[in-house]
Amino acid sequence: MMTPPLSDDEYVNRLYDDIREELVGIFSHSPARASEILASFYTKHPECDEDFYFHQGPFNMALRVHYEQVLGGEASSADFVAWRKNYDSIWNERMK
Repeated sequence: MMTPPLSDDEYVNRLYDDIREELVGIFSHSPARASEILASFYTKHPECDEDFYFHQGPFNMALRVHYEQVLGGEASSADFVAWRKNYDSIWNERMK
């Protein structure tokens, strides 16, 4: 669980924990590092409300957070769209 929690809402905090787990699983970040970069993204993007996080889902948010916080890119760019295609196979495998 992220400490401190990013929200007062239990369901939202579960979502953040799921995003953190995706950061650990996909990118091999330690849980502490994953929490750190997620919290940094959360602080950097106050315009991204909880509905945005739920709409994107843990997998897509993990890609977005890693791209911006670790790789230094902008998730609103065409480069992000191209980069994230590298992870389509992971998503497609999960959907089988």
